[in-house]
Amino acid sequence: MTVTFLLLGGCTAGLIVHQVRILIDAGIPAATATAVPAAFGLAVLIGRLATGWLLDRYSATAIMTAILAGGVLATALLASGPSITSAIFAAALIGLLTGAEFDVLSYIIPRYFGRLYLGQIYGAIFAVFQLSSAVGTLLLGMVRGAYGTYSPALWVMAGMSAAAALIFAQLGPYKYLSTDAAPEQVLAPAKGML
Repeated sequence: MTVTFLLLGGCTAGLIVHQVRILIDAGIPAATATAVPAAFGLAVLIGRLATGWLLDRYSATAIMTAILAGGVLATALLASGPSITSAIFAAALIGLLTGAEFDVLSYIIPRYFGRLYLGQIYGAIFAVFQLSSAVGTLLLGMVRGAYGTYSPALWVMAGMSAAAALIFAQLGPYKYLSTDAAPEQVLAPAKGML
């Protein structure tokens, strides 16, 4: 799970920070490129609300795997030189992913690890995500500076998103069906999950 959020952090923050420049480099006029993040912002809101609704009805691993697949598509669209339409679509997919990531994390940690170490586990995974976000954003800019294009880094990010989706899909069934277990009923974290 930590590896998934390491990969995810390395992708999403960089895409958010560099989004307008990626679009301008693709030939989209600056006035239009600066309007595209509105689709991202709206999708974050929709992602938060829709993810909560979906989590009450479906498997969190299936939901997040599908949303991560959308992140793969978004990154590939940006890497291949987006049109205005595909740029808006990519921004919306990235927004949905950004809206879902920590809602899903908060939902699945007690179901895989119990509640006894919830704060420590969440904090550790969040710290890894934040660190990889900073590094990913920096590296994306460095690739643009070195090669004059974001494309090589975006293709790597598409691969990272695909790997995150595959890892998430393999998490398996929840270890704890109820998050109301008393601390003495909670076992140590499952091996290999952190």
